[in-house]
Amino acid sequence: MTPTGEEWGRYLIGRPGSYDVEAELPRVLGRLGFEASLAGGKLQLSRCPCSTVAPDKPEIMCTLAEGVIEGALAAAGSAKTATSFDHDSERRRCSARLAKRK
Repeated sequence: MTPTGEEWGRYLIGRPGSYDVEAELPRVLGRLGFEASLAGGKLQLSRCPCSTVAPDKPEIMCTLAEGVIEGALAAAGSAKTATSFDHDSERRRCSARLAKRK
């Protein structure tokens, strides 16, 4: 996770406040080129732009996405955090679980 990603997530969510995370998180990630869905506490990302942005170092996009997710959750006033990230850069897919922040 990167501070830059977290700041970007805060910026993309908009003004700090209370947001519907299930609606806003997919929108924020969509602005980065991902297709995102959130159901049952599981965030699914596909169409990762890593092959375009960093084809030789796809982990850069993985780290950026983690930061963006955390920044967006914080700015949305969510009591949740993202855990259990699973990155599959070959298939351009990732997933994470959203859990209550401790």
